[in-house]
Amino acid sequence: MRARTAAAATALLLALAGCAILPLGAPVPSVQNIGKARAAGIAPVALGTFRLAPGVDPAIDQRIVIRSNTVHAPTGSSFAQYLRETLATDLQAAGLLAPAASTVISGELLDSRIDVPTGTAPAWGTVAARFTVTRAGVRSTSASSPPAPNGRRPSWAWRPSRWP
Repeated sequence: MRARTAAAATALLLALAGCAILPLGAPVPSVQNIGKARAAGIAPVALGTFRLAPGVDPAIDQRIVIRSNTVHAPTGSSFAQYLRETLATDLQAAGLLAPAASTVISGELLDSRIDVPTGTAPAWGTVAARFTVTRAGVRSTSASSPPAPNGRRPSWAWRPSRWP
């Protein structure tokens, strides 16, 4: 009986050893992003709604799978909300976040993934979002999706300040 229990426990541990569910850390201000925001010479802004873009697979907003690991955002398991919180953290640290500002930035998450090829090829991540800036009731929209290094998917130049 002991031998079967030990064998079952060992098999379970081996099966679970390669899998993990990881939350991202809370957003931390990035010195680079703070410097860029201050250098832009913009007035303080407010943040509006950040959500998953219509028609995009809901899994994009909920998790990222890296081989056998699953990464979740710490903010309500939503990468759109994590994007908002990360932007808020950097803007706050730069002194450029003002909830009552007349300029409001909103966003829609278009893509969020990390590709980890087998072998020695480098891994790369993709975050694509559509931002809408509303100034005194006038909206302008911009998608952040320049070509990725391999040309297959959109990639965004802004980087979250901390990955696990």
